[in-house]
Amino acid sequence: MYFIKFLLMNVTNLNKLNHYIGGNNHIFERTFKDLDLKNVFKTINFTNSKVGEQYLYHTLVNLKNDNSELSLLESEITHIQNSTNIDFLKKNVSRLNKNRCYNLADMIFSHWLNLPYWWYQKSPILVILLLFSILGFVFFPKIFIYPIILLPSSYLILHIINKGFVFYTVTFFQNLYDFISVITAINNENLTYKFKSQEHYKGYSFLIKVLLINEQIEHNNVFSGTISFFIDLIKGFFMVDILIIRYLQKKMVFNEDLKSDFLNLGKLDTILSIIELRNNQNVCIPIYKENTLKGKSIIHPVVKNCIPNSINTLGKSVLITGANMSGKTTFIKSIGVNLI
Repeated sequence: MYFIKFLLMNVTNLNKLNHYIGGNNHIFERTFKDLDLKNVFKTINFTNSKVGEQYLYHTLVNLKNDNSELSLLESEITHIQNSTNIDFLKKNVSRLNKNRCYNLADMIFSHWLNLPYWWYQKSPILVILLLFSILGFVFFPKIFIYPIILLPSSYLILHIINKGFVFYTVTFFQNLYDFISVITAINNENLTYKFKSQEHYKGYSFLIKVLLINEQIEHNNVFSGTISFFIDLIKGFFMVDILIIRYLQKKMVFNEDLKSDFLNLGKLDTILSIIELRNNQNVCIPIYKENTLKGKSIIHPVVKNCIPNSINTLGKSVLITGANMSGKTTFIKSIGVNLI
C-alpha cells in the first residue's frame, strides 16, 4: 500500500510545492497551455535540485505584482552573484537532485507518516518478549525452545509484510538526511542564506543512519550482498526498523523552521538558475513600472528562429493587425511569456 502511494506521489512532481502553498495569482490552466509554459519552463530551468525545480515552477505559475518584492529578488541575485562561491552552492544543492527528492515537499508540508499496523505501537513489548525468551532459553532451554523458534519467525514475517512501508520510510529519511546535510554545509560556509532547522534534527542523525544502513552498503558483489542480507535479518528479528520509526515519529517535529528552510533553499537554487540563465541566454534584466509596457526586440523563448519585435504602448491600449499567419498570435504570446 505504501509503495503504491510512493509511486503515485511522483505523478505531479513539479506541482507539489504549488499544491501546498499556491498563491492567489495562479495562472489558469488554459493560459498555461496557450502560452506553452511547460516548454518555457524547460527552457529557463537551470536549477540544481528538485527543491529548486519545484520552487522555480511555483514562481513561474504564480504571478507577482509587487514591485518591491521583485526589486528585493533582484538585489538578492546581485548580492549572491557578486559575493558568493556559486560553484560551492551548486555542488551542495545538487545533492538534492535525485528523483526521490521531489517528495521532500510532501514530507515537510503534509507532516508525518502514520504508523499503519498495531504492532508498531506494541513493538517495544514484542522485542522485550523476544529478549526474555532468549535469556530464558539460556537457562531453561527445554521450556523456551518453542518461543525461541516461533517469536523470531513471526517477527521476520512481520518484517517482510512491513517492507513496503519501510521502503517508503527509508526514502523519507534519506531525503531528510540529505536536506539537513546540504543546509548544514551551506551554513558552515557563512553565506548569505542562513538555515535554522538543522539544530533540531542533527540529534537524530545516528538513528537515521542505522535505518539507512542497508542503503549505504554497495550491492555490487556477493560479499556485500551477504552482509546486507544478514543485517536485514537481524533488523527483522529485533524489529529495529519499526522501533526507530516509532521513536522518530514521536520525537521529531516538522516545525515552521523546516518549512522556511525548504522555501529558502528553493529560492536560493532558483536564484542560481536565474544567474545561469542570464549567463547563457540572450536575456535582459527588466525594469518594473506600473501601467507601462515597453519591450525591444522581444522573442518567444521556445520558438526557433523567432523574429524579434518591439512594442511600446505609451500607457494606452494597442490593436495588432496583419495578414493571416503573419505572426500576430505568436507576438502576443511572446509578450505574455516575457511578462511572466
